[in-house]
Amino acid sequence: MAHYLAAWGAAVQRADVDDACRFAHEADADGDDLAVQSYVAGASLPLVWTGQFGRAHEMFDCLQRALNRHGHRLGAATGLLAYSIRIELAMWEGHSDEARALIASDVSIEVPELPTTAAVVALFSAASGDRLLLERAEAWLDNREVHPLVEPAVLAVRHIRAAVDGRLEEAADIADHAWRLLEHVRGVRSWGLIEAVVNGLAVGRLERAGQLVDAYATDVETFGALPYPRATLLRCQSLLAIEQGRDNEALDAAHAVAIRPAPQDSSYSPSTAWRRSPS
Repeated sequence: MAHYLAAWGAAVQRADVDDACRFAHEADADGDDLAVQSYVAGASLPLVWTGQFGRAHEMFDCLQRALNRHGHRLGAATGLLAYSIRIELAMWEGHSDEARALIASDVSIEVPELPTTAAVVALFSAASGDRLLLERAEAWLDNREVHPLVEPAVLAVRHIRAAVDGRLEEAADIADHAWRLLEHVRGVRSWGLIEAVVNGLAVGRLERAGQLVDAYATDVETFGALPYPRATLLRCQSLLAIEQGRDNEALDAAHAVAIRPAPQDSSYSPSTAWRRSPS
């Protein structure tokens, strides 16, 4: 447990996933399947949230081997946090049918990680325009006691509902609050910046958006300018520049998103960084 907590802290606070991945592979080799389940869950979130999709697939293959040894398939109860992250990876890679199949699979409402699945399903709803998925995500959260660690996930669902309903000021407030709550995963929280900046700009909060972008620029450099965080920063800089009338700077940032090579993962496509804005 001490090894797991140290690896998890390094992964989400500093975007350093090496230990979590190594422990998962070692547990797989030893046939310690409960440890595989934990380490893959701990590694998959930062890998997907930083755009390291190739390494994320390695982790999910590791988990699938462990599940196969017991005749199980990936689901909310068997994959824990890794289940929701696997859905998210399918969504980011443009595999909508795969994401839908995973959502329709064995979803246990008793697992504590279900709010993270609800958040991913709500994001997929926003990206696909499928309102029924948003309703499903909301139903999973009804009358549920929410642990503080998953409160940002719950807020993601509520933010998307507010945006869909046209309550833009409320949506901006929720997205900003969720961003602050993600401080405990500061090294990998880039997706929350898009929600906070896009929704803030939609209601004219240029000063707040500028503060968020400037602060995050420091984080990106501190944590190694990984693929998705870097693309997120450039996108938000571009959107802010447009609102401030700095069109040339907006174009420069947008072009940088399109042409910047992925330094650590050739499967990463910068174009995916444009998929999460509210419709």
